[in-house]
Amino acid sequence: MPYLRRVSIFLLLLLTLLFFLFFAVSCQNEHLSATKSPGEKTFRALCSSCHNLPSPKYYSLDTVLEQIEEHKLTKKINLTKHKDEELISYLQETFNQK
Repeated sequence: MPYLRRVSIFLLLLLTLLFFLFFAVSCQNEHLSATKSPGEKTFRALCSSCHNLPSPKYYSLDTVLEQIEEHKLTKKINLTKHKDEELISYLQETFNQK
């Protein structure tokens, strides 16, 4: 009986610890997503699965915007005007921080 009691207490403590870890991680992710701009969220949702954010060291903003326009035509990516403006604004902010 003492063995089962120790195992039960151990499992209870383990589950409690896992719950708190899960809660802490979910709160951190919520905070990180709240700090992203709408344009960054758009970039991450639509572009980052295939592309990294272009480095301002190697690419000009005009080049990146041309590539986006080309992708819209060739890949048939349909952005709403609002999402398009958010994405362009995010890229402008990023490239102006050289």
